[in-house]
Amino acid sequence: MYIFVLLLPFGLLDIFINDLVAAGEELPGAYITLYLLVSVLITWIFLTWELVGDNSEDPFENRSTDVPMTALTRTIEIDLRDMLDESVLPEKLKPQDNILY
Repeated sequence: MYIFVLLLPFGLLDIFINDLVAAGEELPGAYITLYLLVSVLITWIFLTWELVGDNSEDPFENRSTDVPMTALTRTIEIDLRDMLDESVLPEKLKPQDNILY
């Protein structure tokens, strides 16, 4: 991903600048500014996708954005014990710092 992001501006040169330079025309400042903005925008999009992918590839690591497996398994245990008519049931897990693990 990082190699792609580093090479992206060079790939966009053909689209934005080389055609005008080959025709012998002078580059307007707005054209260069547009080239830089498009390069930065595309780079930002791909790096953001990379970060989202890194955060969501391991959903069971007990981070704040992960699936609360401990709480889910505790709820299943309580429900199963209740269906077996047991009288002593474990307590449901409470959120810690507003996060349910």
